[in-house]
Amino acid sequence: APSVGGLPSANWAYWKARLKTKPAADMVMLKSAVLRWLGAMAAAPPASLVYLPSLVATVENYDSVVSLAESNCKRLDPELDLDGDVALLARIACAALTSAPAGREAAAPPFRVEPKASVPAKLRQRVLQLLQRSRCVGKSELVEHVVHLICQSLREGEQVQVAALQLALALTDFVEPERLLQTGDTIVKEIE
Repeated sequence: APSVGGLPSANWAYWKARLKTKPAADMVMLKSAVLRWLGAMAAAPPASLVYLPSLVATVENYDSVVSLAESNCKRLDPELDLDGDVALLARIACAALTSAPAGREAAAPPFRVEPKASVPAKLRQRVLQLLQRSRCVGKSELVEHVVHLICQSLREGEQVQVAALQLALALTDFVEPERLLQTGDTIVKEIE
């Protein structure tokens, strides 16, 4: 479920049993209340901390939850520092990954990827489109996660694949020159 996509898989088994006993209407009310609370926080926490839960909630199955989440995202979007906040971009990229890049499994937050069985295609597409707007995606500390996200996304449906290829093209403009060959080679191998 996308609403608990950030939970480690070990915790998911415990919480899944508890969440399944809740009526759907109660869960919608709870999620709506949390999103209203996040939307009302104004400038207290940085927009980058409030944005990700709202972005994840935009792929929910309930219109009342989605509309609140969309409203939060639209309000916060102009406040995001997509060209300087590497931690924000790392958290966003990691939310759309099902596994960490090879050798980065024990990375510290915000680069830690919690293993997930799957990520909703709509969420992955939105993350790819958001990352396309950032010049930060080519920074050395983030590029492995972005390339891994592109590679995972190339196995999805057509719309996600197109967004992944667009991000790959944007990445070629922003990746550090010494990483360009390795980055391009990894993506081309995945495309083949």
